[in-house]
Amino acid sequence: IEGKTISQYVNEGNKITKEIVESVAEILGRIHTMKFRKVGNLNENLYIENELEPIIKLYDKYINENVRLRLGPENINKIKHIIAKYNSELSLLDYDSRLIHGDFQGTNIILNNKSVVAIIDWEFCRAGSPLIDIGQFFRYEEYFNNELINAFENKYRKVSDYKLIDNWYDICKIIDLLSLIQLISRDEEMPNKYNQIKEIIKCSIDKLY
Repeated sequence: IEGKTISQYVNEGNKITKEIVESVAEILGRIHTMKFRKVGNLNENLYIENELEPIIKLYDKYINENVRLRLGPENINKIKHIIAKYNSELSLLDYDSRLIHGDFQGTNIILNNKSVVAIIDWEFCRAGSPLIDIGQFFRYEEYFNNELINAFENKYRKVSDYKLIDNWYDICKIIDLLSLIQLISRDEEMPNKYNQIKEIIKCSIDKLY
């Protein structure tokens, strides 16, 4: 497949455009059409082979001693406050389970002429909330503005039968916090990577707290 990933495209000095965002929204809308009765890991035939815990229960599970040391008590308390604040929205997410990519970042989205031509690296594919994919796409806020976020929303609403809630962007950020917490919960020492993740987490905390 000819093209380059969004990450390569941006690293070459290009900006993410409305055309790119709308193309991403369209492909995600198509991916998210496949429905499941539960959240869970999938086998090679796309049947759920084991059910996963609801999103709302995973924050306490992933906030281990490594996370506490790397984020500090103030950030941990703020995260818990955010989870409590948005408890009702988070509790409902698992009732509309769809096919999700699970690692929907710029490194896995291939562009050609500003259109998405392929999505690669499906090893984390599962049944879950579409907001997981959307949150991962919008993880690095410096590449997006309100115009691009609105363009994504409008296109996604047109092509997808998954209904975005009014505060979908905030909820995406909270869900992506879970992915980031999981990354820094590991035992490996990678200070540069963890410092970068910590900055993204703090940015989301400041926005949501």
